[in-house]
Order: sequence, then structure tokens, then C-alpha cells
Amino acid sequence: MRRVLINHKALKISQAVGIKIEMAVSYNNLGAICHNGLGKLDEALVYHQKALEIRKESGYRIAEGMSYHNFFFLTFESENTLFSKQHTLHYS
Repeated sequence: MRRVLINHKALKISQAVGIKIEMAVSYNNLGAICHNGLGKLDEALVYHQKALEIRKESGYRIAEGMSYHNFFFLTFESENTLFSKQHTLHYS
């Protein structure tokens, strides 16, 4: 998928020049693409966790708050999906 390739390229450039805030943006974007575009919750959680860690280190509190929101939302959705699957299996 083109969006994934573009964000991976942006991430590599950010890593090469050492701009951590931009790395966090790329990780956040990759998380959003994995979740919204590809339906890969587990992979999205990994990317959002990486973005959160960088944003916490940087002290950029607004972006840190956004990462907590993203991470919470995906964790909540992931747990609800698991609960729903277990519930369906139990009552099938």
C-alpha cells in the first residue's frame, strides 16, 4: 500500500537525521493506516506505542496526550473485539 511505503520512507529519513518528533508522527500515521485502512489492530497498537514512548521522552505534552488517546482507543477496541469473539463462541 502506497501510504505505508510513504510513511516508512518518512520514518527512515527522520531516524537518519535524528528528529524524534517526526519519527513519532510517522509511527502515529502508520498506526492509523494499520487500524483504519488495513484493520490490523495489533500492528496499529505497536506503532502507537512507539509514538507514545517518543512523545513522552520529548516532553511534548499535547502530542503525548494525543498518543494516549490513540493507544487507549485501540486497546479498548481490541479488548471489545476479543470479548465479542469470546461471547459469540460461548453462545454459539
